[in-house]
Amino acid sequence: MRIIYSMLFVVCVTTVQAQNGMWTWLHGDNVSNQPAVFGTQGIPSPANKPGAMYQACNWTDGSGNFWIFGGLAGAFDFGSALWKYDVPTNQWTWVKGSQASNNQGSYGTKGVPSLTNMPPCRSYGSCTWTDLNGNLWLFGGQGMLGTKNDLWKYEVSTNTWTWMSGTNLNENYGNYVGLGIPSINACPMARAEACCTWTDPNNNLWLFGGARSDTLTGNTASLNDLWKYNIATNEWTWVSGSSGYNAPAVYGTMGVPSANNVPNARAVYSRWVDNNGNLWFYGGGDFGLAKAFSDMWRYDVSSNMWTWIMGATGFNNGGSYGTQCDTIIFTNRPSSHYENAACWTDACGRFWMYGGRALSGNNGGDIGDLWYYDVSDNRWVLAFGGFNLNNIINYGTLGVPSPTNNPGARFGVASFYNNNNLYLFGGAGPGNFQLKNNDLWKYVINQIGR
Repeated sequence: MRIIYSMLFVVCVTTVQAQNGMWTWLHGDNVSNQPAVFGTQGIPSPANKPGAMYQACNWTDGSGNFWIFGGLAGAFDFGSALWKYDVPTNQWTWVKGSQASNNQGSYGTKGVPSLTNMPPCRSYGSCTWTDLNGNLWLFGGQGMLGTKNDLWKYEVSTNTWTWMSGTNLNENYGNYVGLGIPSINACPMARAEACCTWTDPNNNLWLFGGARSDTLTGNTASLNDLWKYNIATNEWTWVSGSSGYNAPAVYGTMGVPSANNVPNARAVYSRWVDNNGNLWFYGGGDFGLAKAFSDMWRYDVSSNMWTWIMGATGFNNGGSYGTQCDTIIFTNRPSSHYENAACWTDACGRFWMYGGRALSGNNGGDIGDLWYYDVSDNRWVLAFGGFNLNNIINYGTLGVPSPTNNPGARFGVASFYNNNNLYLFGGAGPGNFQLKNNDLWKYVINQIGR
C-alpha cells in the first residue's frame, strides 16, 4: 500500500510547471456532417461509426465502454440509435435503436423491461447518469415534438430499456408535490439543456436546472430546481430551488455555505462530484436572456446547502487566461462558458473542462480551451488552448498523438473517461452550428503539478 500511495503522490503532487498533454484523433471523419456507418446491429467493426451529431446523450459504463444515444444530425434530424465504443479495440457497435431520424420509440409498460422498449429520439442536453451498478439512465431532453420528462434505465447486461418514471407526454409540467418530500408521484418538469447531473456515493441520481420552451408564453425559460431520484424506492424529491422560471441567485458570501444560497436559473453542462460526495458545477447560460456565467458552485448533500465558491456574480465575463500550465498564479479563470458538456474528474480528484461557447450574444463564439480545477487549493489551471474564439481543428494523423493536434472550438460535445485519459466525441463547430462532427479524440494527462 505504501508503494501505491507513493505513486499516487507523484502523479497528483508534481512540480511547479509541466508540459501540457497531447491530443490524439482516434476515430471518425476529419470533415463535418458525415453520415453513420451502422454495419450489423450488435456486431463491432472498424468500419462502423456514428454519424456527425450535436448533443448526443453519453455515458461511460462500469467496464469503461463509451455509449451514446440520439443526438441531432441535421437541422431537425433527431436520432434514437444506441452506440457502444470499445476502447481497447477502437471499434464502434450499433447496439440498438433505429437508423432513421425522428423515431418516436416505444414506451411499453412503466417499470417493466422489454427488448422492444426504446426511448424516443432526442438531443439538446438530456440528463444522463451511470449508477453504481453500471446501469445507464436517461431523463428529458428535446425531441421532434418538444421537451420531455421521461426517466429511462438501460441495463447493459440484458440490452433492455425500462421506462421508470415521468410521463410519455411532451412539455409536461411535472409534479413538485412539496419541497423535501420524496414521492412516487413527484417528477421534474420537462426540460432540455440539463446536462448538470450527478450520481452520489449512495447511488442517488441528481439533476439541476435546464431550459424549456414554455408552451403558454412561447418564451424560452430557465430553471434552478435541484432534484434527487432514489433508485431503490423509485421516488423523486424536489430538494432546492424554485418550481417557477428564471429565478434569481442568492450568492451569499463567497466560500460560506448557507441555507439561503441558491444559484440562479440556468442551463448547465459542466459538473463534477468531489472525493467527499459534494456536487459541483461551473458556469452555464440563461437562454432566455442571452447570459453566460463564470461562477463555480458546490452543493453539500449532507447539509442541503449551496456554496458560491468562486467566479463573477455577473455574466459574459472574459476570464483571465494567463499562461498554459501555470500552477503558480491563483487568479487565472475561464471565461463565461455554456454548452461546455465535455467534463471529467481525474484520478487525483481534479475537475477538467473543455470548450463550449464562450460569453454570449454578439460577443460570443465557440472555444477550444482545456482547463482543470484543483479542489484542494481552489485554483483553475489552463492546460491547453486559450481565449481564441472559433479556432479551427488540426487533426494530424489518425491514431498519432502530437502537441500540434487540436480538436478546435466546438460545443455540444459528448465526453467519456477511461484509465485517467479524457475523451470527447462530436459536437458542433467551430464557429458554425451547421458544422457537426463525428470525430473521437483522446487527451493524455501529463503530470501537471500543483
